[in-house]
Order: sequence, then structure tokens, then C-alpha cells
Amino acid sequence: MDLESLFSENGDWQTNACLNFQPDMSHGYIYGYKKAADSLVMKISKDRAEIDYLIYPIVFLYRHHIELQLKKLLELNIKLHEREGKVPNNHKIKNLWPQVKGYYRKLNNSSNQEEIKFIDRIMDELCIIDPESMNFRYSKMKDGELPNKDLKHINIEVFSSVVGRVSDALETFEYQLNAEIDSKSEYMSSWL
Repeated sequence: MDLESLFSENGDWQTNACLNFQPDMSHGYIYGYKKAADSLVMKISKDRAEIDYLIYPIVFLYRHHIELQLKKLLELNIKLHEREGKVPNNHKIKNLWPQVKGYYRKLNNSSNQEEIKFIDRIMDELCIIDPESMNFRYSKMKDGELPNKDLKHINIEVFSSVVGRVSDALETFEYQLNAEIDSKSEYMSSWL
């Protein structure tokens, strides 16, 4: 590829991003979206001049991060329980979170009810404001209407902080599931 190509690997090697270096790159996608949003929030904390423009990609990136986390958790649960099934290929958090929440409760013996209530509330808010991941991606809906026309302000620092708390809880659950999968694998291999 030459320097005029969008997907060039020429030029300064330190600016070449590495892709597909693992069989499962979901971690790069899940946390890449969050890191991109975090970077924009950091930029705004230093210079608020573009806050009214950057709010759209910030909310979209954080919401997509949460959606991908939920899908990964469903994928891990399918693997852990050796079930047939597929992760939904739509953007509806309202369909993803209830399934993840059920698994979360089973694994944690319902020990963290306050955290679950908090996440429930945040997922409900996301589902009301952006049910299909379109409202911060497009300036008009398919019917020509403005998305969220009654929503006038979002505090980016609060939004970022709240998403961070939800993300941390879901990431902890991901670690728990991976540990369960590893334990099961070790147990099964000891019988071979």
C-alpha cells in the first residue's frame, strides 16, 4: 500500500496500529471504544470549546462499549455452560442486559443487590434515550425527526463517571466468568 491509501502501513512504523494479532480481538474493540470516549472526555476537560459537538461521539462510543461488554458476557456464558446459542446481532441493550443480569446473579449468589439496582437504572436510561444505538450516531431518525429532541443537556463528566462504574462492574464479571471457564477446563483436563 502506498501513503495515499487509507489502510496503509507505510510511513513511521510507530504510527502503525496492529490488528488481528490474537484469535479473539474482542477486547480491543470493547475497550478501544471506551478509551476513545475517555480520550475525548479528557480533551474536553482541558478545552470545552467543542463540547457541544463531541457529546455525540462520546455518548455513542460509551454506549457501544457497554453493548459490546454485554455481548462478550453472553458469549462467555454460552461457553461456560456449553450451550447452543448465539449472541444477538442487534444493538438493543434492553434484550442483552436481562440475560447478563440473570447470569450475574447466579454467579454472585445475588450478593450485590445495590450494584445490580444501579446497573438496572443505568441500562434503563440508555434504553430510553438510545434504544437501538442510533440517537447519537445520526442527526435525524429514519422518519426525519430529531433524536431525543427533549434532551437539552448532558454533563459529560457525570456521564463518563457513571459509565465507568458500570463498565468496571461488567469487567469484574468478565474476569469471574473467565476464571470459571479456566477452572472448568482444568477440572475437565484432569480427568483425561
